[in-house]
Amino acid sequence: MKKLEDYIKNNREAFEEELPKGHIKRFEDKMCKRNNLLLRYKNRFAIAASILVLLMVGGYFFVSNPSQFKAFLANPLEESPLPQEVKTAMNYYNAMTASHVKEINTLNLSENEIQKVKNFAGKELKQYEKNARELKRQLRQHPENEALKRALITNQMKKNQFVKRIVKRVRNTKLQRYENKK
Repeated sequence: MKKLEDYIKNNREAFEEELPKGHIKRFEDKMCKRNNLLLRYKNRFAIAASILVLLMVGGYFFVSNPSQFKAFLANPLEESPLPQEVKTAMNYYNAMTASHVKEINTLNLSENEIQKVKNFAGKELKQYEKNARELKRQLRQHPENEALKRALITNQMKKNQFVKRIVKRVRNTKLQRYENKK
């Protein structure tokens, strides 16, 4: 092996030759296409994983309380429309909460960690949902009641803040574990 290395070093000029014209450009084009393809599939996988986690969490809550699920199926929601300003605020806080849930999905939690988060947050989130259902029911009966509108929006805001605190707590825990491993 040493002889081969010495031979190559001593005869370096014989081994160096010009690359064919346009070779580097073609190589860069192929790498760019490959990276775009990988990025496209990576994004699709992340979206699919997020949807799967949301379905699993939703399924968990439905399975954990089958009587409530059966009642929901037996009595479909008979909703009269909520006031537009309430809908807008609800959509905003629901979108914010969903983005926090997506952030949890990006933290690569183990099954054990996911179970801890569910145990910690499950009761509190159920209570926020129960409060929201009751406030919506009352608001449908009294659509002009400003206090009910504010209470419903505040409930959604607090739910969003709660999920945000969970994300922060999980992220800090992961960071501490990472720093402790160093």
